[in-house]
Amino acid sequence: MGYILIGIYVLLVLYHLVKDINGEVKWAMVYITFGFLFYLCSHCEYLNTYDLSNYNAQYAYYNPMWDKSFTLYYLFLTMMRLGQIAEISFVNWWWITLAGAFLIIIIAIKIHQFNPHHFLVFFMMYYIVNLYTGLKFFYGFCIYLLASGFLLRGGRKNKLLYIFLTAIAGGMHVMYYAFILFALINTDVPASMEECSLNIYSHIRRHRIIPVLVIASLILSFVLRLSGSANEFLSRIFSFIDSDKMDDYLSLSTKGGFYIPVIMQLLSLYLAFIIKKQSKKTSLLNQQYTDVLYYFNLLQVIFYPLFMISTTFMRLITATSMVTIAAGGYNKFELKQRKRFKITGASVLIVAASLFRQLVLGHWWETAVVPLFHL
Repeated sequence: MGYILIGIYVLLVLYHLVKDINGEVKWAMVYITFGFLFYLCSHCEYLNTYDLSNYNAQYAYYNPMWDKSFTLYYLFLTMMRLGQIAEISFVNWWWITLAGAFLIIIIAIKIHQFNPHHFLVFFMMYYIVNLYTGLKFFYGFCIYLLASGFLLRGGRKNKLLYIFLTAIAGGMHVMYYAFILFALINTDVPASMEECSLNIYSHIRRHRIIPVLVIASLILSFVLRLSGSANEFLSRIFSFIDSDKMDDYLSLSTKGGFYIPVIMQLLSLYLAFIIKKQSKKTSLLNQQYTDVLYYFNLLQVIFYPLFMISTTFMRLITATSMVTIAAGGYNKFELKQRKRFKITGASVLIVAASLFRQLVLGHWWETAVVPLFHL
C-alpha cells in the first residue's frame, strides 16, 4: 500500500509541475490533491512519529493549560484544551484542526493569487513531509502564509493585517513573532516605475532601514562567531522568556551546522532576486510586490545569530522560503514560459538543498517519510 501511495504522490507532483510550467490552472485537481494530502497526513502512523505521539500523550493525560511552555504556544495549547473539554478524541481533534489548516492554505492561495500548481509542486516535494508532524509550527505556517500575502501586496492597511495575522501565528508557535520585524519593510506603493527599478540608489531611498539592519547583523554575526559569545548575547535578549525549552536552546551551539540555514537563506534570496528580475517589464504593482519580496528575504540576515546556537532555528527559513516560493507563483501567467522556467528552477535549488540536509545529514526518512507512507 505504501508504494501505491508514493506512486500517486509522485504522479500528482509531476502533474502540477507540468501545469505550473505551462502556466495553466485547474482548480479541480488542486482540490483533489489537497484531499489526498489530508488523507495521507491524517492516516499516517502517528504513534511512530516523535511529535505526534507526544501530542497524543499530552492530549490524553495532561491539561495543556498547565504546560511550562504555555506562553510560547498559547493558542495551540488552548485549542487542545477546548478539544478535551468537548470530549473529542485526539485523532478527531487532529483531523478537524488539520482540515482547518489546509483550508487556510487554500484561502491564502486564492486571496493572494498564488499559482496553486506552483505552490503544490514544492509544498509536496519537501515542505508538507517536513511539517506534518510538528503541528504547532505547521498550523502557524498556514496562518503565516495567509499573513505574508498582505505584506507583499503593500499599503498600510495590508501591513496592519500582516502584523495581526502574524501575531496569531505566533500564538501557535513562538518563532513566528520574529516575522513581525518584516513590517519594517517599506510597502508603500511607489508613484512611478523608476522607484521599483533595480538601481541600488532607488532601493536605498525606499528602504533606508533595511541596509542598516543587514550590515549591522552581518557585523554582529561575524563578531559573535569569532568570539564564540552568541549564547551569552542571545541569553540576555531572551531573558524575559521563562521557558525550559528556550533555556535548552540557548545552551546549545553549532559549528558547521551554522552554514546550512545560511545557505538556505541565500538560495531563497537568490530566488527572490530572480523573481524581481523576471518581473522587470510587468505592471507597477507587480514590480512593487517583487520589491517587497526581495527585501523580505534580504532582511532575514538578522536571524544569523540564532543559527549559531541551534539549527532548530532553521525552521524560520523553512517557513519564509516556502512563502517566497509561493510568491513566485503570483501572476506567473504574465511571464513567458522561459521566465517561468527560471523561477521554477531557482525554487528547485531550495528544495534540493533542503532534501540534502534532511536525507543525508538528518533522519528524515525514518521519522517523517516512513510513517507518512506506511513503509
